[in-house]
Amino acid sequence: DDILAMAKRHIPFDEDSYYIDWQIMPSYHAGGKQTRLLLAAVPKNIANMYTYLLESVGRGVVSLELQALATTRAMITAGKEYGDEARAVLDIGAARSTLIIYDHDHVQFSRSLPFCGELLTATIEQKLHLDHEAAEKQKITHGLAGPKGTLAAHLYPVVAAFIEQLATAIQFYYSHFPDANHITHITMCGGASLLTGLDTVLSTKLKIETKPGSVWKNLSNGEAGRMPDYESLGLATAIGLSLRAAQNPFF
Repeated sequence: DDILAMAKRHIPFDEDSYYIDWQIMPSYHAGGKQTRLLLAAVPKNIANMYTYLLESVGRGVVSLELQALATTRAMITAGKEYGDEARAVLDIGAARSTLIIYDHDHVQFSRSLPFCGELLTATIEQKLHLDHEAAEKQKITHGLAGPKGTLAAHLYPVVAAFIEQLATAIQFYYSHFPDANHITHITMCGGASLLTGLDTVLSTKLKIETKPGSVWKNLSNGEAGRMPDYESLGLATAIGLSLRAAQNPFF
């Protein structure tokens, strides 16, 4: 009851319409007296649709998990000690982007951002008067590379707004989370993360090294290179869920 009361201060939800769950997060304060929780809430109708679909085809549901946890499980190197530094995962998909901050050996913060591959494609369609297929081809072929007056000039305003949103989210983490460590690297995933020149622009503007990661890094059989990067980087969340399943959660 105490947890539910606290949760309502942070997540507006109706107990009859939402499932809520939590887990105790490890404390990074020696002798700390406060218990830190990771809270999650999901509409029951959405959760029930997924579980019903899986059960209807004979699949047992182990759990429903936050996307941030699954994506991080794939993109952060397992077992690595990061010490006094934080890492960020930037998932840039076709429909949206998510910034996830991993610090003190756990996901601390995530935020959805209105930037995506389709937004870039739509911008090219409007600016160059192309159909969707031609605009998508231009985006993949040229991206942010090239001098002023080229495709990059049309995309930079959209990317600049995205960078401002990222900087604001990172600053929010620094100012609202006690003992937040400095983010030393941003690992990108998602199909749109390979936009030519995006990693360089983000690194320069944010002053944080930013590069596409590898979704295969935590697989025990090391299947890196099994698929091209432009295909595999969109699988980070699915691979993160598979890694959890491989841990044999029933035991």
